[in-house]
Amino acid sequence: MSVSALVALMGALSIAQVPQVPLFAFESTEAAAGWQAVNDGVMGGVSDGRFRVTEGQTLEFYGTLSLENNGGFASDSFCPRTFFIPH
Repeated sequence: MSVSALVALMGALSIAQVPQVPLFAFESTEAAAGWQAVNDGVMGGVSDGRFRVTEGQTLEFYGTLSLENNGGFASDSFCPRTFFIPH
């Protein structure tokens, strides 16, 4: 086994052991209030990206990506309503 393959294998094992920690809680539809879809329509494209809160309390991104009119992106972004700034 080469050194690079061994390092890659060790990296994969260490990543697999790290528990997943949710960054956001979507316990209700109101929890998605700070999220917005950003699609290529801002540049003339026709992609359609949307999101919804699922029964499993996750935010699901879905839609249609189109390359028409030189478009080709759809995304979600988060803008918090309040910021914590320590004194």
